Amino acid sequence: MSKAIRMASLFCLMVVWGISAAQLESVFSIQGELREGASPANGSYDIEAALHNTDTGGTPIATDTVRRVDVVSGLFTIELDFTEAPFEVDEQYWLEIAVRPVNTGDFVALAPRTKLTASPFALGAVTVIPGAIGAEEIDPSAVQARVGGTCPGGQAIRTIGQDGSVVCEIDDDTQYSGTDFAVSNQACPGGQVARAIDASGNVVCTNDDNSTYSGADFALSDEQCQPGAFVTGIDDSGFPVCEAPPGTAVAPRRSYAFGFYDQGTDNIGHGLSMVIGADGMPVMSHVDRTNGDLLVTHCGDLVCSNSTTSVVDNGVGTGDAYTSIATGRNGLPVIGYYDTDDQSLKAAFCDDLACSGLNETIRTIDSTNVVGQYVSLGISASFGGVPVFVYHDASLLDLKWAVCSSSTCSNLIVVEAIDSDGDMGRHASLAMDGDDALISYYDGSNGDLKYVVCDIRSGTSCSAAQVIASTGDVGLESFIFFDFARSRPYIAYLDAASGTFIAACNNVSCSSATISPTDTFFTFAPPKGVLTTTGLPLLVNVNGVVPDAWICEDADCTDGDLDRLPSAIPQSSSGDIAIAIDPLGFPVMVVGKRGNGLDLVRCGTRNCEQP
Repeated sequence: MSKAIRMASLFCLMVVWGISAAQLESVFSIQGELREGASPANGSYDIEAALHNTDTGGTPIATDTVRRVDVVSGLFTIELDFTEAPFEVDEQYWLEIAVRPVNTGDFVALAPRTKLTASPFALGAVTVIPGAIGAEEIDPSAVQARVGGTCPGGQAIRTIGQDGSVVCEIDDDTQYSGTDFAVSNQACPGGQVARAIDASGNVVCTNDDNSTYSGADFALSDEQCQPGAFVTGIDDSGFPVCEAPPGTAVAPRRSYAFGFYDQGTDNIGHGLSMVIGADGMPVMSHVDRTNGDLLVTHCGDLVCSNSTTSVVDNGVGTGDAYTSIATGRNGLPVIGYYDTDDQSLKAAFCDDLACSGLNETIRTIDSTNVVGQYVSLGISASFGGVPVFVYHDASLLDLKWAVCSSSTCSNLIVVEAIDSDGDMGRHASLAMDGDDALISYYDGSNGDLKYVVCDIRSGTSCSAAQVIASTGDVGLESFIFFDFARSRPYIAYLDAASGTFIAACNNVSCSSATISPTDTFFTFAPPKGVLTTTGLPLLVNVNGVVPDAWICEDADCTDGDLDRLPSAIPQSSSGDIAIAIDPLGFPVMVVGKRGNGLDLVRCGTRNCEQP
């Protein structure tokens, strides 16, 4: 390693001991100062620690390596775990530190080794060695004696003395009867409701605001029962509960709610992506291909009966559109998108929930070659909540990924190819499992569906790409989503000859998968998927002009039901579709009509099925 790195000082060493009869189990928290030459180091480093029982030479008793340690102005803090070391109470130990720039070159050991001394002020014992503490070590004035006093009936302990005695007082609550808490003969006048009870037991009344509302204020647009059925109630999400009269053949129905956003004749809705925002409302990213604008539409309610659309970037071009939206670590939208003018991958970091004001932070993620098509974005669960992008390099025909160094992507940890063995990376899709990036994509050279897992904590560590499906020309329009409860991904994709399929992986690595076709009517439109709150997968697409839902009947999705959304949806719908689960657990779909706005559909049941 070319850098002369040395440890200037270990200015704080804390040892937490867990003591058993014959040995110690230890976790060391170390603060240190790292210098490069005469200057404090800055950046990320890998640190390797070795525990010795001699000050020089010898073989380490145990080692621990901490990767990607942030060093700021020379200072860092790490935690070392030597729980497997055979610590002995009367043994002496030394710590040897070695460092290197992250993933670069060999570790360089720093001299001399540091002797570990268990200071009384850094020592906490789970148990105490017999005989270690006697009467002379105990200050009676600093010890609380066992509580020995009691209070008579009707009284309660007010204070406890150091000697264990108690001071009692009458328990006033015992003097009260139930009538002492009752509000006697008080009522609110007509048009008012009881809002609170004050300290004296009086009712505080306010106007009943509901009295100023009409029925339409509580109705969801176009909610109705099937002809011949009637409403028996309203459920907790505002949907009517319908029943058929006894002895009739009319099937009960719970209908859908429809929201509609119309932007005139603008050619919007391309490259559509959706997320439920931090406020619980649907937020969509899409492109206006007439004006070359990246747009964000933020719904004002769950069915998007009102919304705002903002221009985020007014120079993305009018070519093929690709966007992907997620909620960042700060609760605000992050959008990855393809700039067709620059032929580059970019990201927009919004400063409000609606991305309004045309003042969002725009960063170029990758501009080497023609890159950014088929972008898919995820946010790491830990590791700083950093954005992760997967996308296609159209010049080199590679699947690539980029990982940010921070939640605002001020720098990048890695920008590199994951799979370059032929025509790779079109129809890429990303789902995050904590800090693991789960990626599905199309192998255009062989017509296969492929899958790879990348660990963002190690920077460049990806599993070997594996083929999930290979019969025919498969893997087009792949879309991956994850079941956290069962730790398994699902991949929806198109078979060029047979329509839509779903692969239910048996585990995170997808070492095997159950592959099932969907209904013949649920055919060649690009599918999107989500795991419903019922625990079963749900696929949707736009078949011609009507959105379809494929409702899996089991966790492997070996069978399902086709639900064609009702005719109340405007029949001009066509194009891209996105799906998410709203805060009440109901699926929400948005359809880009490619010429006349967006349609939003909220299902009336949690699996989008009409009973």
